[in-house]
Parts: sequence; C-alpha cells; structure tokens
Amino acid sequence: MGRTTSAFVVLLYLAVFLSVFISDQLPSVPSEDVQHREFGLNLTEAYADLQHVARMPHPYMSHANDQVRKYILGRVLEIQGKASTRENGVEVKVSDDLFTNGSWGANPLTMTGSGIGTYFEGTNILVKILGSSEAQEGEGQGAVLFSAHYDSVSTAPGATDDAMGVITLLQLLSYFSSNPPLRTVIFNINNGEEDGLNGAKAFLLHPWISNSNSTQTQPQPQVPSSEIPTTFLNLEGAASGGRPLLFRATGGNVLRSFARGRVSHPHANVLSSDAFKRGFIRSGTDYSVYNQPCAVPNSNSENPGPGCRPMEGIDIAFYRGRSKYHTKYDSVAYTDGRERALWAMMEMAWGSGRALVNGDRDGFDGTGGVGRDQNSVYFDLFGVSFLIFPLSYLLTFNITALVAGPIILILLLLSESALVRSRRARKPQTVIIVEEESSSSSSSESPGSEQEAETDTTRTEAATTRASKWRSKVPRMSTVWLHLQFWVALVVTVGVQVAIVFGYLKINPFFTYTYPFLVLLSCFSFSVLTFTSVLSISTLFHPSSSFSSSSSSLSYPSPQTQTQTIFLHLYIFTYVLLILSTVGITRLSLGSSYFVSVWNLVLWIGCVGNAIGGCVFGGLGRGDESVEVVVRSTSRDRDRDREGDVQTSTSTHEHEDADERTPLIRHRSVGSQSLSSSSPSSNNKSTLLHDILLVLPSLLLSIVLIPVPLIVLTHVAAILLGALPQTLADGSEPGVVYGAISLLGVGGAMVGVPLMVRVREEETVVGSRQQRGSSGGGKMSKRGDKTGTGSGTGFGFGFGAKVVTLITLFGTGILLAAWIPWPNEWLPASSSSSSMRRTRAQGWEGWKGGVFPFDEGSPLKQWVYYQQEEEKKKTGKAKVTTTLTGTSPFLEQMILPGLPSYRGDGAYEEKRRCVGLGGQEVKRGLKQCSWVVWEGDLERGTPSRDGDRDRDQERWEMIPDPGVMSEDTVQLGHEEEEDEDDEDKDVDLSARSWDWEIPTNKWIRARARRTSFNVTSYSEASSVNDTKAGAQFRIRGQNTRACRVYFDSPVEGFRVLPIPSSSSSSEPASPAFAPGNGRDELNGNWTAVNTTEVRLWSRTWDREFVVDVIWDNAKDQDMKDSRWSGWQGYQGAFGVASSDHESNEDGHEGTVEGEQNKSSPTRSGRVACEWSEYESGMVGLGLDVNGTVPSCSILIGIGSTGGKIPAYEEVLTFLPRWAVASKLTDGLVEVESAFVL
Repeated sequence: MGRTTSAFVVLLYLAVFLSVFISDQLPSVPSEDVQHREFGLNLTEAYADLQHVARMPHPYMSHANDQVRKYILGRVLEIQGKASTRENGVEVKVSDDLFTNGSWGANPLTMTGSGIGTYFEGTNILVKILGSSEAQEGEGQGAVLFSAHYDSVSTAPGATDDAMGVITLLQLLSYFSSNPPLRTVIFNINNGEEDGLNGAKAFLLHPWISNSNSTQTQPQPQVPSSEIPTTFLNLEGAASGGRPLLFRATGGNVLRSFARGRVSHPHANVLSSDAFKRGFIRSGTDYSVYNQPCAVPNSNSENPGPGCRPMEGIDIAFYRGRSKYHTKYDSVAYTDGRERALWAMMEMAWGSGRALVNGDRDGFDGTGGVGRDQNSVYFDLFGVSFLIFPLSYLLTFNITALVAGPIILILLLLSESALVRSRRARKPQTVIIVEEESSSSSSSESPGSEQEAETDTTRTEAATTRASKWRSKVPRMSTVWLHLQFWVALVVTVGVQVAIVFGYLKINPFFTYTYPFLVLLSCFSFSVLTFTSVLSISTLFHPSSSFSSSSSSLSYPSPQTQTQTIFLHLYIFTYVLLILSTVGITRLSLGSSYFVSVWNLVLWIGCVGNAIGGCVFGGLGRGDESVEVVVRSTSRDRDRDREGDVQTSTSTHEHEDADERTPLIRHRSVGSQSLSSSSPSSNNKSTLLHDILLVLPSLLLSIVLIPVPLIVLTHVAAILLGALPQTLADGSEPGVVYGAISLLGVGGAMVGVPLMVRVREEETVVGSRQQRGSSGGGKMSKRGDKTGTGSGTGFGFGFGAKVVTLITLFGTGILLAAWIPWPNEWLPASSSSSSMRRTRAQGWEGWKGGVFPFDEGSPLKQWVYYQQEEEKKKTGKAKVTTTLTGTSPFLEQMILPGLPSYRGDGAYEEKRRCVGLGGQEVKRGLKQCSWVVWEGDLERGTPSRDGDRDRDQERWEMIPDPGVMSEDTVQLGHEEEEDEDDEDKDVDLSARSWDWEIPTNKWIRARARRTSFNVTSYSEASSVNDTKAGAQFRIRGQNTRACRVYFDSPVEGFRVLPIPSSSSSSEPASPAFAPGNGRDELNGNWTAVNTTEVRLWSRTWDREFVVDVIWDNAKDQDMKDSRWSGWQGYQGAFGVASSDHESNEDGHEGTVEGEQNKSSPTRSGRVACEWSEYESGMVGLGLDVNGTVPSCSILIGIGSTGGKIPAYEEVLTFLPRWAVASKLTDGLVEVESAFVL
C-alpha cells in the first residue's frame, strides 16, 4: 500500500506541473471567420502591418522613425476614411501632433526632488472617437486612453517593443470605428518613449488634455469631462514575445476588466505589480506618466482637489526572453510565437479594453467608484480564470487566521487527546515479553548453569522494571524526536540550499540565464532528499529496526501520529510566515504573499481534519491497544529442553480461573518469532483491510492538501522563471535570483512533506510485517520478497524511496553539468589568428564553470556607447573612445580580445580601462570597459602620437560620420522653415560677444555666453523680482535632432526659445502657460529643475537649440519656498508647454552683461549631440549609391546621406555567437566638447 500512496503523490506533482506548463504556452489562434465574427479583429492584416513597422531600427533620432510614422499615419487615415463611409459609422478625429512642445524636470508643484531637464518636441499621432450620448450624461464618465509607442531603440527593430502594441492599437481603432463605444476613446500612438517616456509626457500637454488656453489659477476644464481620459490601457514590450502579462494596475476597478471571462486567456499576477512598487524592476513605461499624481484635469466636481488627478489604468507587456530585448533579435523573425504572440496581445487588449469602454451586464462600467484606487490581489489560474479580491480582504483573512485558527485547533487537539485516552483506558494493557534465543555451550557444561541463568534473568527483569519506572517520568526519545524532526529537517534543508546557491554563484553564476528550470529542479530535488531523509530517522525507533533498543520498553508512533505531528509543525511554520505576510500588507501594501495565506489555510484544514478523525476513530483501531514490549534473553538449549514445559505452562496459565492473586495486567510470554500474528493465513483479510485503512487517509489528504498550494506556487514559479534569470545581464544581483529560485524549490518540496513522511512510514510498517512474515514462511514471504521492503534498518527501499533516489540522482546530474567543466564553443568565429588562439587559451583558463551559460537562443547582452571628445582649445583635435558595458569575466576575457580596435598594440594600448558600475548607475553591478580608438586631428592625417601608418589609417576609419542632410529633405512640420541662423554663417562670431565656441567640424556647432535674467519668484505671501546669473547656449548638430548640455554644477532652471516657423498642421501651436495674475509679460516659460543635465529633442533635423539656463547660486532664495512664472496647475506636474515667445535678436531679454558677469564664479561643463544611425541599420531606406535619396523621394525625412558608426559595426561583426549588442544610452554616438564660462 505504500507503493500506492507513493505513486499517487508522484502523479499529483506531475499532473500539476504539466497542467501549468501546458496552460502557460501561447494559445492557438482562432480561424479568420471567428476573428472577424466574435472579435472584430484581423490577424492577417495586423501581421502585415507588423512587418512594415518592424523592418529596421527606428529610434526617435533616425530617419527611419519618420518613415514608420508616415506608414502608421497612413493606416490611421485609412481607417478614418472607412469609418466615414459606413452608414452607422462613427466620427473619427485625428490629430497629427506636430506642434506640442514641452519642458519638464523637477516637480514644480512641490519644488522637491531632482531630475534631468528635458525639452521635447512631440510627433504623436492622436485619434479620438466620441462615446454615445447616453454614456456622456453620467457624472465622471471620462474617456478611456489606449497608448503604445512607435519608436524603437537604435539597436533593435522593435517587434515586441513596441510594434506589436502599436499594431494592436490599430486593430482596436478599426474595431471601435465600426462598433460605437459607450465612453469616449482616445488613442495615443506616441514617439520618444525609449529616451525618457517623452511621448506620453507630451501627450498630457496636448490641447485635447491640457486646456492650455485657461487663464485661471486653478485650471477649469474647457474640454468636456467625458473627453478627458480617466482610465488608460498601456501596451508595452520588455522581452521577445511569448504570453503578454498584466504588468501592473492601479486598482481593483480596472482590474475587473480581466475578470468573469472578459479576457479569454488572462495572464496576470500581483507579484509583478509589487515588484514595481518596491523598485525590484528597474525600468519604466508610460504607465508611470499617466498615473503620476497630477496627470490630467480633475473632472470630479465633488472633489476638485488641486485641479488635477492621476489616471487609473493597466500596463500589459511581454516579459519573457529578456536576453533579446533591445537587441537585433527583437525582430519579427525571432519573436517567440510570432503570429500567436501578436494575437495574444490583441486578444487581451481587446477583452480588457472593451470592458473598460463599454462595461457589461454584471454592473461593471470601467470607471471609478467603489473599487477606485483600491489595492487588490489578483492572479490567473491555468490561463482560463482570473481571481481578484481587495487587499483588505486578504488582511482580514490573515488576522482571522492568526487569532481564530490556533484557538480552534488547540480545542480540537485537546478533545482528541481526552477521547483517545478514555478509550484506551477501557482496553486491557498487554505486556509482551519477547524472549531472544541465545546459544551458550558453556552453560550446558556447568552443572549450575541453569540455576545461574534463572538468577540472571530475575536480576535483568528487576533492572528493567526500575528503568521503566524512571523512563516513565521523562519523555521518551521517540516522543522528543517526533516534535523536533520537522525543524531539524528545515534547518538541514536550508543549509543544503545555501551550499547549492553558493556553488552556483562561485562556479557558474549565469547557469540560470539559459537553464532556469534545471536550477529549480536541482533545488527541488535536494529539498525532497533532505526532508525525507531527516524525517525518516524516526523509523529507527520502529520495533523492527535493528537500531532500536532491545533491552527497554519501546513506544513507536503510528503513521497517523507521525503525519499529524508533521502537519502541526508545518502549520506553525506557516503561522510565522503569515505574521510576516500581515506586516507586509499593513506596512508595504504587498499582496503577493497570498500564497502563504492559502498554504496556511490548507494546513489548518489538514490539522483540523486529523483532529476530527482522531476524535471519531481514535483509540478504536487494531493498533490502538496499549502494548508494552519487554525483551529478555534465553538460552537456546534451555529453551529447546523446556519448550514443552513453556507451552504447557502458557496454555494452563491462559485458561486458569482468576483469583485474588491473578495480576490485573495479563503477561503473555512469546518467542521472538511470535511477535506477529501466530497464524498469518487466518489474519489475511484483517491485514488487507488494515492496509487499506492505512492508505486511505493519505490519498484523501493528497487530493486536498497537495494540489491547491502547489498550483498557486507553480504559477508564481512560471512567471519568475520567465522574468528573473535573464535580468542578470542588466546587473541584477545573482544571489537574489538564485535565492528566489531556491525558495521556490524548497516551497514545492515542503508542500508534499507530510505525505512524503506518510509514505515512508507506511513502507516501514508494511515492510516490517513482510519481514516477519518472510521469517515464518508462507505467502507473506513471497510478498515481502516482491516488494523489496523490510531491510531491517527501518528505512526500507520501497517505491517512494526509489522515487526520491531518482529525483536526487537527476538533481546531482544537474549540479555536475553546471559545475564540472565541459567543452563549449564560446569564442568568436574568427579565431584563426594567432592572437585569437592566445585568447582561446586564456579564455579556457579563465572559465571555471561547467556547461557554458549562453547560446544563440539566450545571448548575453553588451551595451555599446561611442564617444568623441573635442579638445577645449581650438586645435581641431579630438579623442575618440569606445565603451562596452557587460558582465565580468565574459567581457574582459572573452569578448574584448576579439575586437580588433581593442586588441591593437602600440600607441593606444595603455588607454584601456575597466571599472565596475555601482551606486545610482542604471547598470550597476556590471563592468564598463573603454578604450581610445583615435586621438589626433579630425581630418585625415597623422595622429597626435607616432605610430604605424597603416595602423593609424585603420584607427582613423573608426571615427563616426554623421552624414549630411539633402537640400530637398522634407522636414516634419517645417516644410518651409527658414534657417534663422543663416545670417550667422558669414559673420564673425567674436563680434557677437560669445564667450565660448566649438571649432568648425562636421558634427556639432555650439557657442555660449554668460548673461543674467530678470526672474520673478512667487511665494505664498508675495512675489520677488530678482536678477539671476546664467548663460545662453546655441547648439546645432549635423544630421541629428538630439543634443544636450552637461553642467559640472547644478542649474536651477532652463528654457528653450522657439524658432519662428510655419507649421504644416492646421491646429494652433500650444500657447504659453501664464500664471493668470497679470505678470504674463515678465518672462518666458522657465522650467524649474535642480539638475546637471539638460536634454534637447527636436522633431526637425539640423535644428539650432537656443537654451537659457540659470545657475544654482547658494545666495539665491531656497527653491522650496518659491514658484516661478510659467507654472500652472496640472500642467506643472512635470513641465510646461512651450510657446512662441517674443525675444530680442540674441534670443533673451533683460540681460545684464559686462563686468557684472565677469565677477560671477566660473562655470564649466560639456555640450554634446547624439547620433543613432549606422549603415547596417538603414538597409531598406532607399539610399542611392552615393548614400542620398533623390529629391523626388516620397519618404519623409530620408533625404540624407547615411550616418556611419564603425565601432558599432565592428561589435556586430566580431561579437561571439552567444553575445549580442544593445544601446547603453539615448544615442550610440555622442560628440561633445567642454566649455568654461
């Protein structure tokens, strides 16, 4: 019967694992007829759109970005045209936003915190479909926002990040254009998300949202409240396909859009939302912009508050395969699931979005209300059902379980104990004297040996009686161990897991990067081994064990008692975890500990069930009589001679009448072979029935207690194993990753611990019976031999033990594979040169692990950054540096030696350096290596040092080329823009009193001068007109639209002055934000930000940025006590909109120049511009043989020669197959020059 229970437990584990694994795969795609009829979606059309959008990398600062934008806008206009021709079609409004500009930095409402100053010119595509009139009558029925970004990073085509999100929005737009929505829907297909979430921030400044024409101190909504979004659904991609996950949500109300079958295949867990809250996920999406405290005007008249409010919403994103994220593998061809992944995103967004927009018949309306801003616990089960309940419910349950659970259980246990003792007291106690046979030849030779033996026996019985009386006063060894075994097993298991994790970290820390499931299996297998081994020590106390005492009374707990005790202590363990979970809920609002609550509840039910069973059946079973076993030795020869007398005496004693001298407890003396039933054949039916009753509770407990917590835990494991391991390349702490996996393995083993112990106990009991039966012969001997149990040690080797052994062997094999060196092909393909042969030898010596942790399916990411630094003096010389960031030791020992520019010998060999990243660095925990590839004249010639001419020529060719704009290039929104700085081309800049300028070059043109500004500061009591020292910068990059200014000391504020131009858009440009108190004429739109960096983004190419900054002087008034002009209500949540501000010839006003400026402290920093275009990334843009698009080209913004980044092309060429490149910062190339003012 032990075999039956073991098999059942194994099948339960396999059933749960396989069920979760199968349900975790991408669902199948329905037929086209079902797509059109039930969903109103078209996967074929969507996949064709995906292939267009994700053809090549298209970051914000690329010409391919303009091409992608043109395609998406064309599709939007096509859907608008179809909607206008339908009889029941709806009005689709499109805003080609080429006019919204914004600046942001620190929070201007509180004037606290710091950030990067940003000026951004948006190129979003916005669409609005008004809801039906009936839905607009309700108060607070705001619009629903659907958002995704169409830009990618420079190193990836962006199939999942975020072309699939954009294509999904196009399908939803097509659906709602033919199915009128109840609530107004707005689509924000934004640009610039990858470089600071800029597109979403610009959206909040759009006239559809910002009401920027308001002149009131508190913004009064001019757009109808029904058209201002209160709910959003954001689509993202942080991996390479697979199942999309509900990343996070603001509250229970919007989460209900996933419940009750609204989403056919939900995939969600509150664990990811908690990870964002606690900062474990170091990345951001547009969700954080829409959910900031002051995002949109407050449309609730009952609670106007500060005039603004956050939006409630949902973040949906791909999360598996992060090793391909932001790399060349984020393409359609390498997407995990391809069409099925796209359909999964479309299906999830369609189900949730339709519920948010239209509600349904069960009363859900998708708006605020009872569930608004309510923290919730949510998770899916098998991709079919979605469970959600308020976090307050979980807290209530925990408190109830902590208080009432132990009280009820203690009362039941006391009742059980009393009932069992009462029943046993009514049964006669049997003392079994076991006589062990011993041969003594010397006793037969001595005439007095028989008398001496009787004397020794009398003395032994007296000593045994005294020992029994002493032992009765203290707990037996078996009883003590019964209550200690679980905690000893737990300590041993934790110790073994620490050793395993330590081994992974020291020998092969990236093994989980590619093989996370093997790591989990190794932790699980050794957890099972340690728990079952330690808990099986109790079988040593079984009477059949050769380790048990043969000279004392024995008391061995039954399997039922063993199981009940393990349940009790496991419940105590989860009780402690439940206390910690409750603290996490009250202090941190963490709902991901719901597994502890479920586990505690299941164990409590198990303990209560055992206690109730004991109350009903305890003391009634065959094995419940009180038995005392006394073992004494006898002489074999003496027994042989007295055998007949013993039998006669026993028979006479058993049948004699009782009198006043008859003992109250009957003593029955038997031989050692008579401990079992004297007639096995007569008790066969009784034994079988007892075995069935022995197994039945285990089966029932298995059905109830194993599946429920194991299902919940396995779902969590599936998400963690898909998301955590490959974050190691991002700088995540390996100990945290392995620790989390180890906890999953231990938890999975502990779920089945009580049943594992029950199995071993049953095997021990049955095995001992079969062993005794085999000694007596008959049928039991054959059965015992067949089962293979009853080793005489109490451990046995039944089916359960074989399963544990098999699992342990498999786990051991995983550790050997991970820790023992094996042959691997991890070097670059071009390893034929002598230098690479040296690298191979050095690399093998440096690699101490087992199976190599990376391959082409799970490549190791390396971040590329290329910097060109101009000398401060006007010498025309520069230093060109390549930076590669990655993990050690792979970066230094296996990747860098394969790059020709790094291997170079001679002048620049000493210019290499590698430093570890830490502190506030985004990629902290990684190693950053940089080396100089050129130092000298920018024009073709000799470097600043002597060296080999051929080698110098190769190094010179590593200098990047920005490309040039064609004269026929069509600029977005500025087709007829005049270059306001044309007059400066032939003017001596020194005559304009510029204090600093960059020497003439083909990358960047910049100049700066010190000045001061009249700034009006506002406090709650008064306003102060003050003069603040600052500077003005003019920066213009060649064939780029991204520049920046770095400062060695912080600046208080900045503003970017616009260039007069004529926009092609029919909508007016965003007007200036004014405080509305009569001081509009004082200054322009200053953005307050305590920062050392200002980033500048333009929608046009070759734009000159005119930037004014104010220094952060210690004598100035504290920023926390002031407000500057230009801040206004909800607009100031993160920035202000730009305006056509009037300025003088120099682009500033109120300047005070001359000696006053010269007396100010010296200020220094750097001016830089960014580039992201490279030759292999622009394949398909239609460049001619000269790298220029003809003037008749229809592609917007492609009339330019292609940029070149030789360093990045080198990395793409010479990286090993198991490594892949990604961008480190906004641009792949940054050309900078230092300034001193």
